[in-house]
Amino acid sequence: MTVRMFSRRRITPHRCAWPVALCVLASIAGCTGSELESDELVALRAERADLRNRFSAIQDGIRRTQAAALEDPGVRAAQDSFYALLSEQMVANDPAAEDLLARSRRIGADLDRVSGPVLTTPDQADERVATASEREAVADELAATEQELRPHIDRAMRDPGVTGAFAALQDSVTVAMTRIDPSAAASIDRLNEIAEQMREIEIEIARLEQGR
Repeated sequence: MTVRMFSRRRITPHRCAWPVALCVLASIAGCTGSELESDELVALRAERADLRNRFSAIQDGIRRTQAAALEDPGVRAAQDSFYALLSEQMVANDPAAEDLLARSRRIGADLDRVSGPVLTTPDQADERVATASEREAVADELAATEQELRPHIDRAMRDPGVTGAFAALQDSVTVAMTRIDPSAAASIDRLNEIAEQMREIEIEIARLEQGR
């Protein structure tokens, strides 16, 4: 399940069988080891892109159920607990993370504001609707901030207390979604399978890239 760490919008991180023909063609062409590795990376990245598309397609199908589950009181409590522990661990590891967290929350609030519904009632006439370019700019700023936070998040997620809270959050979301729509359980299982495949591919890509 995809996790965006500091937004209620989403509760958001592979092994490839090489085509035999790829190795045969490489041998015939007399490719060097680095050239063959490049072909392997191309194949891995293509499979990763395909998996991401499949993940998104399944997630889009259950997005409404997921959104409803995130409003469940038990899920909200588990989410708040996880975020609190995660933030605390991030700052404990590196006090500089506190400013990044504050910036992320501020930009996230801005994104919620500019992504609101189009104003249609007379009493909203004086309020200005954000343009598409303004929404895109805020989203890009949030993405850049979350990219800066990623190393802090990864380090904090190695803490047993934080990983335990995240597991509890995932379980609560799954229970709530299944209660709302029993068919969601199969989709969640498939999402988890694809996520594991992507994780294995990321490991293989990193290994090949480091060996270049």
